[in-house]
Amino acid sequence: MMRYWVVALGLALLLTLLPFHVLALQEEDPLPVTPGAGRFLPSAQDLGPDWVEVWQSGLDPGADLFKEGAVTVYGGSAGSRAVVYAWVIQDSTTAVRRSWEETADLLNDQRYEWASDYDWSQADVIDRLPAPDGCVEASRAEGGNPDSQYPAGLTLCAIDPNVIVLAIVSGELEGETGYLSSDLLIQKALRAGAS
Repeated sequence: MMRYWVVALGLALLLTLLPFHVLALQEEDPLPVTPGAGRFLPSAQDLGPDWVEVWQSGLDPGADLFKEGAVTVYGGSAGSRAVVYAWVIQDSTTAVRRSWEETADLLNDQRYEWASDYDWSQADVIDRLPAPDGCVEASRAEGGNPDSQYPAGLTLCAIDPNVIVLAIVSGELEGETGYLSSDLLIQKALRAGAS
C-alpha cells in the first residue's frame, strides 16, 4: 500500500513539473507513434521495475527537417521522472545540420525547465566528454530544479545516419543522477532502437 502512495505522489509531482508543451499535447488526442521514431522509446520495464509509462505520443515536428517524431514520459520511484524524445531526420545534408541545431535549442529550453540551477564550472568539463557509445555527436547539461530540488541530466545524441534522441532524467535512474543518468537513458533508447 505504501508503494502505491509513493508512486502516486511521484506521478502527481511529475505532472506538475512537466514542460508546458508536453502537457499541452496531452489535452488533444495524442498522435500515433510512428515506427521509425517509436523504436527508440524504451519501455518502462527497460528503465527498471518501479518505472511506469505516464504518456506517449507521436510528434509533428514539421516536414522540412524531420520525417517523424515521438515522445514518452515516464514516472519512477521517489519522484524520479524521465522523458525521451526521438526524431527521424529528412534525407538531406541541410536537414541533418539544421535538425541538430533545432534539437540543441530544445535541449537548452529543457535545461531551463528541468535543471536551471547548474554549476557553470562543470559545463566545460561536460562539454569535453566523449559522446556516449552509439552517438556520433552529443550535447549534455545537468543541474537541479530549484522548485523540486531534484537533480537532472539531459543528453542529446545524434545516431547515424538519421536519428536524434533527447533523454532527460530528473531524480535517479539506476542510482545515477545528472548527465550520468541521462547518458544511461540514451543507452536504453539505443538498445530499444536496435531490437
